[in-house]
Amino acid sequence: MKNNLVFSHFLPQKILQFVLAGILLFGFTACFYVEDPSEPIYETEYSPVYISRQDLNNSVKFENARPLKETGKIFMKGSYVFVGERYEGVHVIDNRNPKSPENVGFIAIAGNVDVSTKGNILYADNAVDLVAIDISNLPAIKVVKRVEEIFSEANQVLPPDGGSFDYDSDKGYIIDWIKNE
Repeated sequence: MKNNLVFSHFLPQKILQFVLAGILLFGFTACFYVEDPSEPIYETEYSPVYISRQDLNNSVKFENARPLKETGKIFMKGSYVFVGERYEGVHVIDNRNPKSPENVGFIAIAGNVDVSTKGNILYADNAVDLVAIDISNLPAIKVVKRVEEIFSEANQVLPPDGGSFDYDSDKGYIIDWIKNE
């Protein structure tokens, strides 16, 4: 009689485990997606935008205000707020009246991703170069120092999808990417 109790208790538990395993197995196999060969496959590719050395050296300048699109780092210096625009430069916002900030200009810096300030100097990556820009007399900015190719080719602007690419140094420096379908 004792053996029958153990066996009757054991049997439902084994059946339950078997049923649960079957449900799990079915659940996992139901997750597989089989691609329909008749459906077109779209892959996103990016093409690099190159700039020559001469154009890179002349790319830092103060321009008219433009709409904010793909913003990045934000920092404040005096009564101005600076807002990074990925690969393009820095927006200059006059914040003397915080209730009504005014977009007053744009510091174009080709291939720019990051900026920082110390005193009246804005430090920025300009593709592979590091530039120091005097911002003490806005809008009359001035590049006070440029360290060429301080950032290696490997640190250049990478494709948005993180994919690999063939860098063609004969074309110049990569400052942005264009999306192709």
